[in-house]
Parts: sequence; C-alpha cells; structure tokens
Amino acid sequence: MRALLIPFAIIYHLITAFRNWLYDVGLWKSKSYDFPVIGVGNLKTGGTGKTPMAIYLLNHLKGRDLAMLSRGYGRRTSGFRLVSLTDAAKDVGDEPALIKTAVPSTLVAVDENRVHGVTSILKMDTTINTLILDDVFQHRAVNPGHMILLTVYDDLYVNDLVLPAGSLRESSRGASRANTIVVTKCPKDLSQQQRNDVINKLSTQAHQEVFFAFEEHGQLRRVGQSDDVVDLSSADNILLVTGIAKTDSILKHLHGQKIEHLKFRDHHAFTVQNVKSMKAQFEQLPSGNNLIVTTQKDAQRLQSLLQNENFAKLPIYAIEHQMELLSTDREAFQLRIDEYINSH
Repeated sequence: MRALLIPFAIIYHLITAFRNWLYDVGLWKSKSYDFPVIGVGNLKTGGTGKTPMAIYLLNHLKGRDLAMLSRGYGRRTSGFRLVSLTDAAKDVGDEPALIKTAVPSTLVAVDENRVHGVTSILKMDTTINTLILDDVFQHRAVNPGHMILLTVYDDLYVNDLVLPAGSLRESSRGASRANTIVVTKCPKDLSQQQRNDVINKLSTQAHQEVFFAFEEHGQLRRVGQSDDVVDLSSADNILLVTGIAKTDSILKHLHGQKIEHLKFRDHHAFTVQNVKSMKAQFEQLPSGNNLIVTTQKDAQRLQSLLQNENFAKLPIYAIEHQMELLSTDREAFQLRIDEYINSH
C-alpha cells in the first residue's frame, strides 16, 4: 500500500520543499522579534510531546513575563482569543486549554495567524518579554529565535517518509532549522551507547544539541473534580478512552491492568452519543472497582459533556502526565534555554 502512495509523496515533497525555499531565499517573509521567542514543533503529524514540552518550558521560565501562543487546533472558533480557565476545548482547542490548566498564571492565547497573534499579545500586555510558540515548525511566517524540534525515541523522523506514504509534514532535511532537538519518550535507563546511536542516526549539525526526555505518569484525577484522586492499582477493570495520535505510552503504563480500549482519532470532538456508548461499554465490564481512564488532553474535550446529569456519576479519571529530561540532560538543557533567554 505504501508503495502506491510514493508518487503522491513525491508531489507533496516538491510542494513543501518549494514553500520552504521561498522562505529560505526571502521571497516569502518570516517575522523575527527582538525578544526571546521559543518555538516548539515536530516534523511528524503528532504524538511527539509538544504540549508537555511547552508546559515544561513555561514552568522552567516562571518568573518572567511569559505568554504562550498556539494555533488552537480543533477549535470551532477562529481568530485571536485569550484562553481562560473556564474555556471549553471546543472554543480554544484541547492543547491550549490543557496548558492554561497546567500553568494558570501564564497568558495563553490562540490564533491561526501567528504574526497577528503575537502582535495582539504585545498590544494587550506590553510587559511580555518571553514568548513560547506551540506547533510552529512548519508555520514559517514567524521565525522563533530558538526552535526546539521533538522526535520520538522509537519513531525517529529520519526513519519516515513524507505524507501520504509516511507521516512527515516535510522532508527530514527540515530538521536543520532546529537549534535544539529533544528525543522524547525514551527509556529512563537509556545507556550512553543508545544515546550515541540515536545522535548518529539524526546526523545533527554543528549548531544543534540533542537532549533526551521521558514521560512520567502520575495519579488518576477525576475529570471535573480535581480533589478526587485514586491510585491505578485500586482498579479491577479499566475502560481506556483515548482520542490522541499515539497511545503506545499510556498502554505501556497500564500494562498489567485489565483493559478495554475505546479508541477515537486524534483531537476527536466527543459527542453525547460517544459518552452514551462509553457508559454502555463501561457497564458491561466485569463487576468490581472499575474506572474509566483517559488522557489529560482528552479530559479537556470530555469535561463539558460530563455536566450532563446522565453522565455525572461516571468515574472518569485523567491520568497525570508530564515530560522530564533525563537526569544527565536536565541541567544542560535548562542552561541552553537560559543562555538563549539571557542573550537578549
């Protein structure tokens, strides 16, 4: 099947390569700024950990006058909009809603036009001195001063093809635009040889540094009732509900549990009928202390539906999840970010 898609992938590659060339030679303009702007992005279509990385950066840079700008993928609104703690995912996108929940003191905004979005933020708050741009690698109308490219440890971009034969948004040669590459979802006990193997495969350039990160899963927190926390080991049976690009990590974390998996496409907009089906499948589980488990991102899209009295008693818990740099990399990564920030 993939072989049949190769001709279309070649056409797609030529289009994206020509678009990048227009930016590279200056025929299409890319806006730069005289204050720190950090971009987070990837070459693949999803599931590399952009949102956890954005949250990691925002937490690390607390104390600065920060703002976060996202496209707001999947929202039903358009244009510039500030994100509040009460906004529904359908209005601002699940990722910006999650980021605002995780770092509530940060100004978070959405705008599909990144240049307009940055301008709007600066007009609204003239004290902003540091900006994080989420999912911006291919949105070249804005030129971040420091670009962080993410790639998954067991799914490196160098081993993939462009769409539709693979999942790359552009050729892997685009990685040359990154200043820092973070290999995500690594084993915690990554050996030096494994690190070297990955770095050799990536064929990085002189201006680039590579760091390694892993995923940390935590407690289960009830959706809409943040003070209701349970331990995973207390569950007899689990109905796992996901609408994300890649579920390998959460399935690995839940290994050993009795699981039924209800899987939807990435950024799925849950409906009342979906929750009815979820409820019916949950009620068919063997008797015991049963839970419905979902991701923090999916919880943002489910939360408003659970206010329906028919679903209010469903025990739906989101599993806490964050990105951590390997202990050998944490200090060096933070120093690299700080050096860029302090250079302005």
